[in-house]
Amino acid sequence: MAKRFQFRLEAVRRIREQAKDARLRDLAGAVRQFSASKHVLESLGDQLSESTDELRGSKKLGLLDLSALRAQQYFGVWLEWQIRDASADVQEKRKAVDAERKKLADANAQFKAIEKLRERAIARHALQNRREEQMEMDEIAGRKWGTDREFRLSR
Repeated sequence: MAKRFQFRLEAVRRIREQAKDARLRDLAGAVRQFSASKHVLESLGDQLSESTDELRGSKKLGLLDLSALRAQQYFGVWLEWQIRDASADVQEKRKAVDAERKKLADANAQFKAIEKLRERAIARHALQNRREEQMEMDEIAGRKWGTDREFRLSR
């Protein structure tokens, strides 16, 4: 009867798999944050573009209200500051995503290493089982040949 395979480093394999999964979740979170920051930046850019279009439109119509013009300019400057801050935030989030990708790559490499050890252990176990089965078959064949020989000699 063949022995059941048991990988001695199964606990280590499980821990590395959990670490890999955790890194994957962390990466997904970082990507979500990056996407949200990018969306905010795009929204601010759209607002600045709309504000500029409104300012140009009022100039074309000849409606020059000085206080409205000044408010529009202040709003434009404020939007540019917000865009600068949002752009810095996007860059920060991009760096975080890159760092999480590196961590995931490291965790994947560690997990693959333990998986390769496991595969080799399975192959060694299968080879050992085949050898033991072959020895049993040889022993059975030897016994049968011995009893057949005795039977022929006794005749």
